[in-house]
Amino acid sequence: MCKLRVVLLMLLCAVVGMLLASPEMVSVALLAPTLFGIAAVASSAAVINHLADAQIDARMARTAARPMATRRTDFWQGVLFSAVFGIIGGLIGAAPPLFGWTAVTNQVDVEALVLVRIIFIWTPPHFWALTLDRKEEYATAEIPMLLVTHGEESTRRQRTRSKISVLGMNTHAQRKPQCCA
Repeated sequence: MCKLRVVLLMLLCAVVGMLLASPEMVSVALLAPTLFGIAAVASSAAVINHLADAQIDARMARTAARPMATRRTDFWQGVLFSAVFGIIGGLIGAAPPLFGWTAVTNQVDVEALVLVRIIFIWTPPHFWALTLDRKEEYATAEIPMLLVTHGEESTRRQRTRSKISVLGMNTHAQRKPQCCA
């Protein structure tokens, strides 16, 4: 119910943020509770996604086996799980490097925000590639993704623009901002 593979990817991003922020090895005493907290919040966000998309998930082969779509879990169990495990933030998928960085430095630095921005900008082309691979499924489910609302050519164009933007940010991120020099 909490999209384990996605949560594990978020934890990996958090560890990367922690390692980039620390001049030395991060202690287990800091690593363990930080990763637990991030996993709880990320799991909570995933459950909210399952709750909101249960009817759509039931109509798509890729997501039809999810607990809410198959009714293995009911709505109130999902709400309870989400309430127990965390809060939802709009950038939760992109935020783990920031969480990891901040856990190590006790401050929000520009470098950590650049990591968030890279992941945030990378996310749409990732989903657009997924929709291009499963275009009939998204169209049948009537999900208003870019592919369904604007067509395949427009989606491919936008995906290319986003990839170029991510590459530009990665190049820019290699230079330390003047405010941090």
